[in-house]
Amino acid sequence: MVGLTLLLLATQAKQTTIPEEAYLGGYLESAIGLKLHPTTVFSQCISRISRPRTDLSGYYDLNPKDAMAKEPTSVGFSASKVSRSVYEGKPCLLFESDATRNKRRDYKNSDGINVINITPVQRYRKVWISENGTPLFETSGYRSGSGTYELKATFKGDEVEIEVAGPKGKRTATIYPAGGVELFANEFKPMIDGEKVLVKEKSFSRLDPVTGGVVKIQAKVGGKFTGSLFTKRFEGHRIDFTFDGREQIGFVTFDMDLLQVNLPYGETLFAQTDPTDGKGSPTRIKTGGS
Repeated sequence: MVGLTLLLLATQAKQTTIPEEAYLGGYLESAIGLKLHPTTVFSQCISRISRPRTDLSGYYDLNPKDAMAKEPTSVGFSASKVSRSVYEGKPCLLFESDATRNKRRDYKNSDGINVINITPVQRYRKVWISENGTPLFETSGYRSGSGTYELKATFKGDEVEIEVAGPKGKRTATIYPAGGVELFANEFKPMIDGEKVLVKEKSFSRLDPVTGGVVKIQAKVGGKFTGSLFTKRFEGHRIDFTFDGREQIGFVTFDMDLLQVNLPYGETLFAQTDPTDGKGSPTRIKTGGS
């Protein structure tokens, strides 16, 4: 699994708190562009088996001394879909994703009774996109024990009008992102088409519902991979993402299906079902920035 190598060093042995995050979909769309598809669900899992971090089905050695089983343990899910929609009376496309990561705490209460407390961290995101690939409107949110945050964004030319609501109230602003709105469209610009590499590397932007700020992301087509899942052999491209300095590695087959995403801190998104089962011809729409 993807992880920070330094966590394995003895100098980091004192670190006990690891961020527990819910990871939204969008990895496939960033790699191949927008393709109409029903809801696909990935399990967010954690395991302590040590494998190379760029390996398909590989796990990151989080903590060899813990009591976690050597099989991946589910801690949440991530789901996404792309469908046709309408925005302000005009046909468009709608990308939707939601994710939940359960925080589990085992402890003894004041009466000495063992208690299991599960608190979810949740994220969601919806983006309405014109048929030529321009983002039109977005809603996104984050929920945890610290509060609920929601964002609404309207994309207009070179500016974005946002409304952010959180525990401390609501605020509105107009932002003029460096690189323009085009960088938001770049998220859905295809990088690969089957075995072909269309764009080796790109940058794109997203909005953070907590801060209302712009998150910059880099994506790069890495090496090709071969591996087995669902008792089948797959080949494809490895896509290396960098979110605020943290690596996330997606595995996209030559048939343009997402199998797995290696995440930071010993976690992985696994496809819950074989994406080739009952699959027809993909319907991909030409979208994305320049």
